[in-house]
Amino acid sequence: MKNILEYLFLSIGGYLLLVLFFEKNLFNPINNNETENIIISLYILWIFGLFSSYIVSFFKMAPLLGGMIIGVIFRNVIFLEKFLYENNTITTLIRDIGYVIILIRSGLCVDLNALKKFFSLCLSLGIISTIMDVMFLAFLCHYILYFPINISILFSFIISSVAPAIIVPVVIELKKNNIGKENGIPTIILANATVINIFCTTSFSILVSIFYGKEEFSLWKLKVIPIGIFIGLFVGILFGLIILNIFKNRKDASNFKKAISVMLYSLLIFYCGKYFENNIISSVGIISLTILLNYYWNEKDGDGVVEKDKVFAYGWNNLIEPLLFSMIGITLNLNKLCIKVVLVSLLIILLSIFVKWLAIFLMLTFSHLNYKERLYMAFSFTSKATVQAVLAPILASILLENNIIIESSIGYSVDELIIIISIISIILTAPLGHLLMSFFSNSLLRNKNTNQEIQEEQLFISNEI
Repeated sequence: MKNILEYLFLSIGGYLLLVLFFEKNLFNPINNNETENIIISLYILWIFGLFSSYIVSFFKMAPLLGGMIIGVIFRNVIFLEKFLYENNTITTLIRDIGYVIILIRSGLCVDLNALKKFFSLCLSLGIISTIMDVMFLAFLCHYILYFPINISILFSFIISSVAPAIIVPVVIELKKNNIGKENGIPTIILANATVINIFCTTSFSILVSIFYGKEEFSLWKLKVIPIGIFIGLFVGILFGLIILNIFKNRKDASNFKKAISVMLYSLLIFYCGKYFENNIISSVGIISLTILLNYYWNEKDGDGVVEKDKVFAYGWNNLIEPLLFSMIGITLNLNKLCIKVVLVSLLIILLSIFVKWLAIFLMLTFSHLNYKERLYMAFSFTSKATVQAVLAPILASILLENNIIIESSIGYSVDELIIIISIISIILTAPLGHLLMSFFSNSLLRNKNTNQEIQEEQLFISNEI
């Protein structure tokens, strides 16, 4: 409670400072000055999103829900809506930064030893079960919502991603209480959460480059895949070697400097991909850069990647996440929302969850896990959050930029429905995934005696990827 009061007084002081500095009206600060409006509007969304995330955390829910709720409130309460000033350039910039951080943390935090140890499980859970989920989702979107097949596939990769922000805290508790460690379940869950997101985000980037690049779609256009992969690998490895050389034998170099260097080079790769309209360069480049650093720092650097990732975690938790989820929240206008679209969205999400559960359970049939552990593994990949909040608006903006205005079967345009379903999926699955993992951990997993504990590879994956 003391921390909340501290943030409350700091936020009020910050708002008063901006109002006085820009000589604004205290209760109606938005006027004709675009730059000042952007600064004040972003500050309001950020501070309220951050404050609400702390409140939501007290109820054992994901902090990101707080930011989203704030966005919905500001959009739908007339008195508060006048504090909003939307700028597409700034909104796109924040989404891009969020996407880059997701890619960085996916590559930095994946446990390469765990991938090697549980390769077959990571292949079946992270790739094959995800493909089954994507195919089923694409079928639903195409035949129920009348999405074009290419948009259906892109959207399915977005929805099929999982939320380490929800998964990681529960898995940490499993490790502390020695639950499921005998069969390496915490490690398998964390490794596969990373693999699923790497696979989904990379596939999304590849398909966007194919479907919405400069040239008309044709078999010849598939050349962007090997070109993008080759350039991405080359640039990622090159920049990785540059970073390693910069900090070689420099014991005075802080983890903050190393993290900032990774961020700068990752942004350079990302905007290189955007400039050449080949998103494959961005995703493959950043992933290859961070995996190279992951391997070297864990082998040669005493701190490994944990301390570097803390820098990204702090920036994500305290700046990007509140802004990002507040921004997706303000896209939801409740006045335009009907019960039909909510029910259809829930139907699609719940069917998708069931298919993912079934696919994971079946994929684990010939593994070393018993049926209870297989069921728990299926529950572990229920939640959705960060990737949906980042990529859904990106897909919607791509459709608008290409003048693709298509009406769905339930009266909403496809770009609107993409945002609505993504928001509902986060609101539904974030608490559901947390509840299933927490509630069934003791009944489905074995509690291992501490003095019988076997050595297990530690998976360095931090909160809120």
